[in-house]
Amino acid sequence: MKESGGVEAQSTVRKGKKKRGSRTNTDEKEPLLPADYDFDSVRPIEVKDDWAPRIDELEYRLQDLRSRYQLPWD
Repeated sequence: MKESGGVEAQSTVRKGKKKRGSRTNTDEKEPLLPADYDFDSVRPIEVKDDWAPRIDELEYRLQDLRSRYQLPWD
C-alpha cells in the first residue's frame, strides 16, 4: 500500500500559496498622515474595563514571541 502525502503532496500545497501584493522599502512609503494634520479633531481612545485582561494577555504573548524569535530589526 502506498502512503499518501510525501514530497509530491507538499509540493502541490506550496504551489497553491501565492504571495499577494509587493513589499516596498520603508524609505519609499509615504507618511500615514500629512504633515499639517489637525490633531485637535482626534478623539481619545476609550478602552473598556473588560478589555484589560485581553490586552494584558496580548502584550504577554507578543513579548513571548519576540523573545522566542529575535527579529533582525530588534
